[in-house]
Amino acid sequence: MNKTRGWIGAVTIALLLIVFMTDWPAEAFGLLATIPWFVYLILAGIVYCGYKFVSLSREDYQADQEWIEEEGNVFIRRMEQERERRGDVVGEDSDARDPDDGELSPSEGGYVYDRTMDGE
Repeated sequence: MNKTRGWIGAVTIALLLIVFMTDWPAEAFGLLATIPWFVYLILAGIVYCGYKFVSLSREDYQADQEWIEEEGNVFIRRMEQERERRGDVVGEDSDARDPDDGELSPSEGGYVYDRTMDGE
């Protein structure tokens, strides 16, 4: 946020320097004086709506990310509870299998994998 404010301030100062170092401000102010006052209110409203849209979109995105992270933690907790219920321990090598072992029995994985069908 501080970087954005610094950047906006630097751009504003640069634009003011450009405006006051040239001789077109008098012409610009003359042109601006011919525009009705309610047009300025409309332009200010458009700028304000754009600002609110961007700021509220950012807040909504952050809230969504927090909710997603919270739900992910709930899911991980449920998985850990299920492992504990089944008696599995995370990091236990008894269930770890090398994919090159070839064949798994239906009781181990519910399917049979035969390496000879891979074209070897």
